[in-house]
Amino acid sequence: TAKIDDGVYSYGNPANGYFSMFVVTNEGVIAIESVNSKHAAGFVEAIKKITDKPIHYLLHSHNHWDHSSGGQVFKNAGAKTLAHIEAYEWMQANPGADMVVPDESWSGTRKDLSLGGTTVELHYFGMNHGLGMTVFLLPKQKIAYIADIVTPKRVMFNIVPDFNIKEWERSLEEVLKLDFKKFVASHNERQHPLQGGSKQDVADSLQFIRDLRAAIFA
Repeated sequence: TAKIDDGVYSYGNPANGYFSMFVVTNEGVIAIESVNSKHAAGFVEAIKKITDKPIHYLLHSHNHWDHSSGGQVFKNAGAKTLAHIEAYEWMQANPGADMVVPDESWSGTRKDLSLGGTTVELHYFGMNHGLGMTVFLLPKQKIAYIADIVTPKRVMFNIVPDFNIKEWERSLEEVLKLDFKKFVASHNERQHPLQGGSKQDVADSLQFIRDLRAAIFA
């Protein structure tokens, strides 16, 4: 784990390249991104080392199995699991060996989730990567959680799997309008990935797409 701000922590293993985030409130914990059962078990253990408050929620960022698996570990810990309706419906239709359908879904472009005086904004920007891709924002702390659509210090995969490039570009433009200073990334190629990234990483990712398109056109 790494402390990002008061009550806000990242969790992950730099060796496998997956990172999650959790928020400790007065009433309990909100966790984001279960990844898989092995990651989730370590995640729950890490949370319990920080606080004895119950885990109330696990939030999924999108539908892909390598992010949305492991939910049963959190359900067993007493958490309610939640995903955007597009991810929820895909998960229902495409069961994975390590994936369970979330307890609840939400729809539209914005949902606010509050617990113990802390609010998490859930933002859906439409098509970009996978289904139901959600960016999470803590407005008071100005901290976000971003999966897959921004990876600090990494260029895109050569086949750009399950990305819509034009919509990805549009989504990053909208992410930049959110009021945050730091974010935890699901993947991060920085030397200290648990520390997350800054808004400049989002701007750099957007600029890379634009530069690459310009070079192709040229």
